[in-house]
Amino acid sequence: MTEMPTGPRHESTDLATVTYVHGAGPATDTSPETAAPALGGMTETTDRAAVVESARRVLEGTVTPAPAEEVEKLDLDLDAFDDRPLIPAWAKTPEGWAMYAGVLYRSRLRAYRRWVRRQRTDRGHVAQFKRGARRVQDWVVGFEGVQTQALAHQAYIAAKEARAAAKTARLTPALMKNKKEVAVREADRTQTVAMQAVNAHKQAKKYRRKLRALRAGAAYGPPLAAIGSGYATAGGLGATAGALATFAGGAVAGRHTITEETDWSADWRSLGDGDPMTAPMLDEVFRRAKVIGSDESLHMVQMPMLDARGAWSAVIDLPPGIPAKKAMRAISEIASALGVEDAQVSMTKTKGKGARSGRLEIYVAKELPFTEGAEPGPLLALEAAANFWGRIAIGPDVRGLPISISVVERSGLIGGEPGAGKSASGNVILLAAALDPRVILWLADGKGGGDLEPFEELCEWFEGDADPEAFHEMLKAAVADMKARYALLKKLGKRKVTEEL
Repeated sequence: MTEMPTGPRHESTDLATVTYVHGAGPATDTSPETAAPALGGMTETTDRAAVVESARRVLEGTVTPAPAEEVEKLDLDLDAFDDRPLIPAWAKTPEGWAMYAGVLYRSRLRAYRRWVRRQRTDRGHVAQFKRGARRVQDWVVGFEGVQTQALAHQAYIAAKEARAAAKTARLTPALMKNKKEVAVREADRTQTVAMQAVNAHKQAKKYRRKLRALRAGAAYGPPLAAIGSGYATAGGLGATAGALATFAGGAVAGRHTITEETDWSADWRSLGDGDPMTAPMLDEVFRRAKVIGSDESLHMVQMPMLDARGAWSAVIDLPPGIPAKKAMRAISEIASALGVEDAQVSMTKTKGKGARSGRLEIYVAKELPFTEGAEPGPLLALEAAANFWGRIAIGPDVRGLPISISVVERSGLIGGEPGAGKSASGNVILLAAALDPRVILWLADGKGGGDLEPFEELCEWFEGDADPEAFHEMLKAAVADMKARYALLKKLGKRKVTEEL
């Protein structure tokens, strides 16, 4: 046996060789046997000696393994177990039973909530029962009525022709013997055909009543029997149980929805009918408004959402090649497809980062905007002077958001039909000007209606009688004042009037 040291490599390596001769044994040693030193001693020589001594003992067979612990053998019959699951002992403790009870309670609570939410849809049990009752009634009625109606029409036509032929035969003179005979034969023939048609109609009605009675007995007999027998055996409680069983049977019969059974009046529902705004609804609306093609669809940037005021809004991308202006021009068609008024729909192009030519925001108000009572404006709540050089709050938009404008170095025109609020809109701007002490008011009322009278005491020049000559004098004074102000600006070396000036 050759042993290679595992320590650091040196220039020269000394090998220890042990030769074992079979049958030879060591000399008898009466001294007590010393234990083999542990490997990894202090020096390389000690380690080498320990390895040699351990190898010698192994080869001589003097090393005896430690006795292994005896493992108790269990006499187990693996076939003795049945199919019942192995339940931990903890599950049978009070804590385990409480855990199972909690899981069961939560699962039943979730199931009840799902059931409640389901009742408001076409998958609810009431809707299923209505569907099932309609299907059962359609099955009871059957298709024999169509055949009966057709035979009734044929009998009516045959009787009408028989009456006309009999009238012709009766009014034909006897002197016209040939024509008289032909008319009589035709009257007899049509009368026979009419009687056959009437008899066929009667047989069809009898056959229809018979089949309907049989199907009605098969459809309505078991429910009536269940309710009647329940009432006879258990009174009102039994009748209630029978009614519940009937309701369950009808719900089972109508559990599957069939599109062909949809009410014709509900084929097209819209936002105005109370339906929520969805992506498929918007696709259909823009198709019906001829904004996009029948095979195109919108891309939802922001899915339809409902705000606190009950209004719907969404951000959409039109198909490639369709600008947002095309949809904004078709606002009347879109409002009609949504089932609302034009004033309830507001479509604006998105602005800022991420804006695109084909991206717009659609907003649909729940009620017609500006039909409720007006609230006090923000100018009435001012406790200090207003700043006419800044932005003026003029009121909310159709979404209820505050709108402000800047009127310095701008001209404005307010228009609308009578009662639309032109005077109120103009007075908002005039109130902001009147609340700024730096503003000098020159006002003229072209119709003399008295809309500007509240500002008369605050004006430097006021014309409220719609007098053309007085208005002309006011214009001449305004031109003279403008010339004086322009001359002052030139003297100061300024080109425009600023807030600081």
